[in-house]
Amino acid sequence: MNRDYAAKKEINRLVKSAKLKAKPDDCLICHTPTTRFCNSHSIPKFCLKQIASEGYVLTSYAIYDYPILKEADGIERAGTFHLICTQCDNTAFSDYEDPNNYDENPNQRMLAQIAIKNLLKLMDKRRTEIEYYQMFCEEHPEFSEHFSIKQIANKLDLVEYESAFQRACRALKNGKAAFHLAYYAKLDYVTPVAFQGQIAMAFDLEGNVINDLFYYSPKYKIEMLNICILPMENKSIIMMFIEEGHKRYRKFIKQFNKLEPLDQLSVISYIVILYSEDLYLSNSIKDVIEGNQYLKKAAEENTDYMFEATVKSRIEEVKKNTISTTENLSRTFY
Repeated sequence: MNRDYAAKKEINRLVKSAKLKAKPDDCLICHTPTTRFCNSHSIPKFCLKQIASEGYVLTSYAIYDYPILKEADGIERAGTFHLICTQCDNTAFSDYEDPNNYDENPNQRMLAQIAIKNLLKLMDKRRTEIEYYQMFCEEHPEFSEHFSIKQIANKLDLVEYESAFQRACRALKNGKAAFHLAYYAKLDYVTPVAFQGQIAMAFDLEGNVINDLFYYSPKYKIEMLNICILPMENKSIIMMFIEEGHKRYRKFIKQFNKLEPLDQLSVISYIVILYSEDLYLSNSIKDVIEGNQYLKKAAEENTDYMFEATVKSRIEEVKKNTISTTENLSRTFY
C-alpha cells in the first residue's frame, strides 16, 4: 500500500505539471488569447448526472484491480479537458447537447460538433502525455529508451488529431456533409454507462486489419470511429459514425449490421472497453462489473496496449483475444 501511495503521488505530481505545460496560449476554436480555459466535458454533463451517485461516477478502472488509478471521479472532473474558452464551450456544441434534438437521427451539424469535442479531448490527452513522458524521462533517464517509441506515436497522433480537428471545424462552418452515420439507436431506458469519444479499431469482427496501431509513420494515417453512449432522462442514445472517405471500416460496418440488436450493443460496449479508458459507469452495477471476467479481460487487454505497444508480436495475440472475447461478451450494460 505504501508503494501504491507513493506511485500515485508521483503520477499526480507529474500529471499536474504536464497539464499546465500542455495548455495552449489561446482558445483552439475562436483563437482568442486566454489564460483561463473552460473545464469542458467530453461527455455532456447532463448525461453524467443520469448515472451519478452523490455526484460521483465509476471510471473504467473499476472493472479491474489497479489501485494506482481512481475507480471513481466527481462529475465536475470526469472526462474533462482545458483547451477552449467558456464562450466557445457554451455555444460551439449547443445542437448536439440539446436532448430534444434526438427525436430524429442526428444531422451533420450535430455529428461535426461531436467530432470536434472528441478531437479536443484526444488532443488534450496527447499534449499532456507528451509533456508527461518528457518530464518523466528527464527525471528517470533509464526509461528514456523504453518510452521513446511511445513519444513518437504520441506526436504522430497529435498531428493527425489536429488535422482532423481542422477538417471538422471547416465542415461545421461550411455546412458540409463530412460524416457517415453507421449506427443509431434510441433506447427507451437509461443505460448505466456513458461514453463519448473516438477510437482507432485494430481489427473487425472477422479479424481483418482496420488500423495497424504499431506502424509508426507519418505516411500511414489512422482512421477513427466515433462512438457515443449517452444516457438521458428516460432514454439513451447510442451511435457510431466515421468521417466520409474513411473506407477501412466498411467491412466492420457490414459485419456489425448483420448482428442482432442486443449483440450490436454488446459489441459496442466491448470495443469501448478494449480501446478507451474514458468509459464512465453507474455505481448501481459495481457488483456486476467486478464479477464479470469478460469485461476484466477486455480492460486488461487495454492495459497491454498502453504498456506493451512496442512489442510487434502482441498484435496477433490481441487479434485472437478480440475475436474470442467479442463472441463471449456478457450483456452487462443493456
